[in-house]
Amino acid sequence: MALTHAIFPRVMPHVYSWINKYGKSYLSWNGVRPQLVITDPEIVKEVLRNSEKAFPKGKPTNFFEKMLDKMTATNKQNTKSISSMNSKQQNRKQKHKASGA
Repeated sequence: MALTHAIFPRVMPHVYSWINKYGKSYLSWNGVRPQLVITDPEIVKEVLRNSEKAFPKGKPTNFFEKMLDKMTATNKQNTKSISSMNSKQQNRKQKHKASGA
């Protein structure tokens, strides 16, 4: 097997096979929700540009909302623990300087 940068068929083989079978744009179902998959760069640019407000932004699913909440809570907790470690280290340095060593 030759070494190549074409990793898409290995990373997302199901999407790769669907693109080959159904074309660059196809409809799939995410549970009970339809999902339009667009892989044509020109159509993707048009959708992202959205100058006529024809493509409304979807709301994140509960899973992603919960994941984001956990990530921000974890970040806040990590920030608090890092700042407390830094303040403890500063206190030790000040005590060390005050003792004359």
